[in-house]
Parts: sequence; C-alpha cells; structure tokens
Amino acid sequence: MSGPELQPPLQLPLRQAFGWRPEVMGELAVAACEGGQGHVLTWLENLMPPQQAGTPGASLGLPQRHPTDAAAAATTTSGGGGGGHQQQKEQHSRHSWSWCDGGSESDCLEQARRSLAQSFPPMACGAARHGHAGLLDRLLDPAGRYSEQLAGLEDNYYGDNYRSLLCSIASGCPLQTLQHYYNAWVPELAAPVVLNFMVSDVLGGTSPEWRAKCDFVLRMQVWAEEQLACVQQPAGAQVAAARGEAAVARQQKVATGSLASAFAFLSFWESTADPGFAQRVRYLNGLGMIRGEWEAPVAEALAAAGNTTALRELLNDWVDEEDAWHAFGAVVIAARHGHVPVLELLWERFGVLMLADPADVVHLALIAARRGHCSSVRYLATLWLEANDDIDPTSILTDNGAEPLWDVVLQCAAWEGADTALLRLLHERCGAAVDLAAVAAGGSEDGLVWAAGVLRAACCRPGSAARTLDAALSPEQVCHVATYGNLAAAAWALQQQQPAGSAALPHPADYYMVVETKFKEEEMGAWMPRLSNHVRLWVLSARRGGASAGPGAAGAEEEEEEEEEEEEEEEEEEEEEDEEEEEEEEEEEEEEEEEEEEEEEEEEEEWAAEWARLVAFMQGHVDSRMVRWSAHQQAWLQRQAPVALFQVQDVEA
Repeated sequence: MSGPELQPPLQLPLRQAFGWRPEVMGELAVAACEGGQGHVLTWLENLMPPQQAGTPGASLGLPQRHPTDAAAAATTTSGGGGGGHQQQKEQHSRHSWSWCDGGSESDCLEQARRSLAQSFPPMACGAARHGHAGLLDRLLDPAGRYSEQLAGLEDNYYGDNYRSLLCSIASGCPLQTLQHYYNAWVPELAAPVVLNFMVSDVLGGTSPEWRAKCDFVLRMQVWAEEQLACVQQPAGAQVAAARGEAAVARQQKVATGSLASAFAFLSFWESTADPGFAQRVRYLNGLGMIRGEWEAPVAEALAAAGNTTALRELLNDWVDEEDAWHAFGAVVIAARHGHVPVLELLWERFGVLMLADPADVVHLALIAARRGHCSSVRYLATLWLEANDDIDPTSILTDNGAEPLWDVVLQCAAWEGADTALLRLLHERCGAAVDLAAVAAGGSEDGLVWAAGVLRAACCRPGSAARTLDAALSPEQVCHVATYGNLAAAAWALQQQQPAGSAALPHPADYYMVVETKFKEEEMGAWMPRLSNHVRLWVLSARRGGASAGPGAAGAEEEEEEEEEEEEEEEEEEEEEDEEEEEEEEEEEEEEEEEEEEEEEEEEEEWAAEWARLVAFMQGHVDSRMVRWSAHQQAWLQRQAPVALFQVQDVEA
C-alpha cells in the first residue's frame, strides 16, 4: 500500500490497532527491500525525514551509480524509490508521532530514525539477494539518504558487512551489477577472502545468469590467487608452474577448493526448488568435483525442497548399491518436510533398503507426525501395513522399550491436528492406543467424539484394564487445551462431562501462576499458551456450577419466592389444627430458611469475591502477551458479571 493510498486520518488507528512501535521501522524497511517495494520504503522514509548531514560516502571513493542501472534506478525513484526532499517534508508535516507511548514525539521520531539506520545492512542485502538491482543502487548511492550508513561499513573490505553484501549481490543480482560492485569494492589482495564462498552463493541463488556469474567469480579467484602468489613469492618456482597450468585446470582446482565446504549450506540454497537444478549438478561435474562427496547432501537438499524432477535426474545416475545408501538420508529429510511425492520416488527406487528394518518406516512416520505432516504419516502407515502384514504392530517398541512406537505416532499426529480417518487407521490397523488429551489438543469435535467413544467402549469390555477416567479430561487438561487455542475442544469437554477429578476449573489467576513458572513473558512466541480462552471457559464452568449471574438468576429467585408463599398458606391451615406443633415447625423452618439464606449469601459473596479477583487479574494483565485480553473481550466479561456483584456496587453507590 502506497503513501497516497493510506491517508493520514487512517494511519493513526491502524498503527494503534497493530501495536506499531517506532523501533520496528527498521524491520518494515527490511521487508520492503526484500520484496522490492520501493514505494513502501519511500512512504516509511517520508514519515521520518533524515537529519541534515553531509555525504561522506563520496569522500571515501565508494562506487557511484553505473550508467547501465540509471534507468532502473530512475524507475525505482519514480515508483516510490526517492520521492524528493520536498515530498518528504510535505508528508511529514501531515504526520505526528504523538500516538507513541512511553516518550515524547521527538524521542519516538529519533527511535524510528535509529531503527532505520541500524537496519541498513540487512536492507541492502535483502534487496540484493532478491534481485532488486534498481532499489539496491538507490540504497548504495553515496549521495543518497543512506550515505552515512554506507560510509560506516567496514573500511578494509574484509568486514562481514561488505562481504555479506557482495555475496548477496552474487546470489540474486544480474552479472552486470555483480561486476560493477566487485570492481569498485574489492582490491586485489582482498579478493581471495571475499570470493571464498561466492561460488556457493551464486549456485544457491535463483538468478537465471548463475552460470555466467560462476564463471566470472572463478576467473576472478584464479586471477586474485595468482596476484597474491606474485606478491608473496615474486620469483618462486611455484608461481611459474601455476602460470604454466592450463586456464581450465586452474579454474577447476580453485572451484574444487571453494566448494569443498559449501555443501554444508545446501539446505539454504533457494535454487534447490528449481526444477532445472540438475543443470547445476552437471556444472559441478564439469568442474571436476570428486564423486561420492556431494551426491548425498545434494539429494537431501532436493528432498527437503520437494524437487522430485531434479531428484529423479540425479537418481538416474546412481547405479551402484553404494550410491543407493546415500538415499536413506534423503528419505528422512522427505519425511521431516512432509513431501509425499519424494517419498514415493525414493520408495520406487530404494524400497528394499527402506524396509530393511520394520521399525525404520515407523520411525519415519514418527518424524513426520511430530511436524504435523499427516499426509506423510498416512502414506508411511499404509506402506508399512502392506509390507508387514505378518508382524504385530504393537511389537515395534520405542528405543527405550517403554511403549509401542505406533502409540507415540498417534499421540504426535493427534496433537498436530490429524483427522479422524488417520486416527482410526493408526488405532484400528496399527494397534495404536487412543490418547484423548492429544486428540483434544489438536483435533476437532468429530475426533473427540470418536476418541471418547473408543475409550468408553474399552471400559465396558470384560477384563479390560481401561479406567473410566481415561475417557474424560481432567480440569488441567481442559485448561491446557483451551490456552493452546483449541477452544472448541475444551468447550465440548465442558458440555459433555464435568471434568474428572475436580468440580471446577482452576481460577485464571491461579492457572496463570502455573503457566508463568514454565514460560517467561519476554520469550513468548506464537506457539505459547494464551489465557483468554481459559477465562471464557472458567466463566462458563462457574455459571454451570450454580453461580448466580444475569437475569436468569433473578428469575430463579422469583420462582423460589412463589414456592415459599404456597408453603406459608399450607402452614396456616395446619396452624388451625395444631397451633402448638405449627409454632414449633415454624421456628424450625425459619431456622432452616435462615441457614439456607446465610449459605446462599456466603456463596454469592464467595462468587462475587472470585469475580472481583478475576476482574483485578484481567485489569492487571491487560497488556500481557500471555493474556491478550482485547476490548471486546473485556465488554463480554462485564456482561457476565454476577448479580450479587451489581448489588454490592449499588449499595456502595
């Protein structure tokens, strides 16, 4: 969304709604650069015009914009890349940082500027790695907005900032951009250090010019090493021998050394998802890479990316049994990433090896289940059943022999949201035991109904060791399910059964103390528990337990009064027959009524006190990342307040 489209009156509520803080301006700028959104970057920059400063970049001899990129840079500028100082000044005049909390407007503006300045290296690397050459030229303009940050990079060219930036350019930008910045930045003696891993960066990038860039980098590295050898041994025999080598042989020698350790980073290569990756493999073969050193890591990287096309071409060259053993690592990786087509391809080629041990496929299913790849679990379970119909599934135990391995597979798959069909397959055909808590944590109401039915049926079978408690969730389990996001499953548990082992759920304030001991507030992530759902469940559970709340409770009191009047009329008739006995009975009834009223008052006071404790807890933790209690949830909570609490407030008023 560009600046003109997002009008100033809308900017303030959007920032407040999303909790936009000045210190995240740098993160937003990095995202804009990675996506090539120059107009978004301009909009962010216009919110905080730079302080007056010189252009130190020009005095350091940093590269000026090369002519061939002038058109691209101009396009970036006109599309939001620059916008001019006048545009920045006008837009900033309509913007205010007064909405920020915890500081003055000038302090917030300074924080935003600092965040943007500190994010300059990842901004430039992000634009380069994703091939946005025009935006990169604008960022690296010595006379541009970021001249001070550009000049603040390492001066000696050995620094990580320049090296990372140049490797990012090699990965994503065109050959012409790489040549321009390489020639401008890299002195002769620094070239071997800078070029050390650049071939790997080029091969791992998605630029269509990867072959030409690889050739350029290798030529530069050969030339740089020759120059370095001349400086170190100007008259040495080795220098003369090196110059006498054929150019191709020297290039292959350099490439072999450069790529020797590069395969450890294959999992980070974006190009592994390219169906034409086999061309890079053939390029490696042409460089003289030693057979047996690179096949396995390449196969694993392709399996992780789900690139069956390139993996099939690679496997076509594997004819020896020794090569086949390289595939098992790829099988594990495919299961870990949940790529069923890759598993099918590897089973087609190396099925016998995959089933050498019956437990291997079960372990693969467990790997997939732990990461929520239910389709892979279903495929591997079906594969195992077809190949091992004569083996008792419960005989496959965990490594420590504590329980059947299929039980753990079902537990993990259920926790990650497996559907009822997969749960039935694992239970009925693989012999896995049903874990109701795991099904509740990740499953639907349909899965819960099935799981509870299986456990209840097991309790009814003669001689079964199953317990009734196994078919119910404890209060702690209900809380756990709710706080991790499955409110539907937790609500189902409350509707179908009173949680076993206790009459009520823990108070949110008490449960918060339990959760807080396990997790630190500042380390909260997206997968951490949230107590807002538990608060809702606690309110519903407390109301089910008989607590008075809302008009329904008031109506119940009126019915009780009518019943009392009828009883009084009957008592008057009895008084005529036996006044003495009636007086005694009245006294006893009055005493009982007084006791009941006192008990009801005590219960209402206790409920009001628990409610007041809840309100105080929510007010004290309204900004907590663990609670996350929004305005509409606060309004809902107020509507659920007990009648007794309103009566107390009316009396106090």
